[in-house]
Amino acid sequence: MKYILTIIKDNYKLISIYIMLGVTSALLSTLSISYFQKILEDFSHKNIMLGTILIYGLILAVGCILSYVDEYPQNKLANSIYFFIKGFALQKMSTIKYESYLDLNSGVLLQKIENGSMSGKKILFDFYLRVIRELIPSVLFSLFFIALINKTIVAFIVIGYILVFIITRLVLKLLYSIKEKSLINEELINKILARGIVELVTFRLNKQYQNEINKFNEKSATVIDQKTKMVMIHESFFAIFAFILVIVKIAILILAYTTFNLEVGSIVALILYVDKVYNPIAIFNVLYVQYKLDLVSFKRLTEFFDAENDSNLTGHNSIVVIDGNVKFNQVSLKLNQKDIIKNISFEINKGNSYALIGESGAGKSSIIKLITGLIKPSSGQIFYDSYLLNEVDLNCIYDQIYYISQETSIFDGTLRENIIFNKKVSDKEVKKVLNLVKLEQFFSKLPNGLNTELGEKGIKISGGEKQRVALARIFFSESKIVILDEATSGLDRITEQEVFKNIIEYLVDRTIIIVAHNLKTITHVDKVLVIKDGVLVENDSLENLLNQRSHFYNLWHSK
Repeated sequence: MKYILTIIKDNYKLISIYIMLGVTSALLSTLSISYFQKILEDFSHKNIMLGTILIYGLILAVGCILSYVDEYPQNKLANSIYFFIKGFALQKMSTIKYESYLDLNSGVLLQKIENGSMSGKKILFDFYLRVIRELIPSVLFSLFFIALINKTIVAFIVIGYILVFIITRLVLKLLYSIKEKSLINEELINKILARGIVELVTFRLNKQYQNEINKFNEKSATVIDQKTKMVMIHESFFAIFAFILVIVKIAILILAYTTFNLEVGSIVALILYVDKVYNPIAIFNVLYVQYKLDLVSFKRLTEFFDAENDSNLTGHNSIVVIDGNVKFNQVSLKLNQKDIIKNISFEINKGNSYALIGESGAGKSSIIKLITGLIKPSSGQIFYDSYLLNEVDLNCIYDQIYYISQETSIFDGTLRENIIFNKKVSDKEVKKVLNLVKLEQFFSKLPNGLNTELGEKGIKISGGEKQRVALARIFFSESKIVILDEATSGLDRITEQEVFKNIIEYLVDRTIIIVAHNLKTITHVDKVLVIKDGVLVENDSLENLLNQRSHFYNLWHSK
């Protein structure tokens, strides 16, 4: 409910206008029946008044105008609510705790966001607002005018309400269980579809597509069957309701003729008012059933919204700038009851370059995640300059960090866009940087130069070219600290050495931290930190480490 209230707060002006328009339209609609009744009775008495006809016409005309005016807030509000929820999901991704993020599946999450956003829109717009601005006013106004004609008939209408309520409860119970199963299966379908799109090479070469297609078809058939059942149950409610409404109308006609001695105008008005009274109830019950079903979808999305946030991204102290010094003071990290990092202490000084090396699984990437604040130490302290990392807003730190992993991120856009984003940079400067990352030959073969489209996830270029495009971004970044986590794993040894050399020499005022796959490429760094089984075993210059003939010496000569 708190998320619905957030949406209302964000759109309260538009919601207020929309409700007022709805209540006014409901009043005019019921008032028009009252004047129609009066006109019929005047006709029967041959005492027709021109003023009554004019007022009746004015009510109908104003109703038409309001119906048109209503379209603006109606459409704007419906779309605003839908996209607000989707945008909130994106906002949540910006603050979610990294460990919670690791538990997510992108295909399932996208389906949750799509279903949840649509359901959230329906809950607020199609249920709450429609009930408040249309259904309740219509029922109250109609009952009032019915009571003016004959109070006894109101009792018969209430009996009909009770029958409709009982039927609705039975329908809801059936639909609720089917809907939840359908949602789970839809999310699984989306998961299968998403990985079938993303993993083309793996699935095609391993001949897995037929298995995936079979799974998709099986789940699709289940969902189709479930959705069909839901429609048929819905429609059974309408059929029963229509039957109840027929009985009520016949009863009113019989009573009007045998007991109440009503005029033709009153009888016609009563029949019209019965529709006005019962149609909102029918609509409400259908909406209520849908509302309960939508709650299932929306709840699955709010479970994601309620996932734990990274506390360092909200409500912490802000710092304006850092120099580029990082210090680990007896830092340990335990994940899933396993010791990953064990009591590590070291200092990284601004303007210097460092290589973080060790065998696979030694803990190098965990140290990088600790430096970037993605995960928190189990014990010990991490400092940026004099600032304790867990006491500052990470967004301030991220203004000063440029990070590239081996899983290079290339988006669907041109080469220029992928390097400089939205910055204003001359072609000459971009081409200079392309030379520094050894992309001059690649660039010379491009059909449209810097305006060449790289495709979704850079599908049109090789893995090594992707990594060098990402490395080119560093030269246009103003970050004080550059972190390269095996960011050149797709390059040959010679190219890797030359690129590293250019980065270190060109970015002389930056703090550079390199997690290297190929040890022969780190010859230009100032210091090497050697990690073994989560422990910092050596920390010195390359030359001194080689002279010491210890663990690093063995790693160096094993490559």
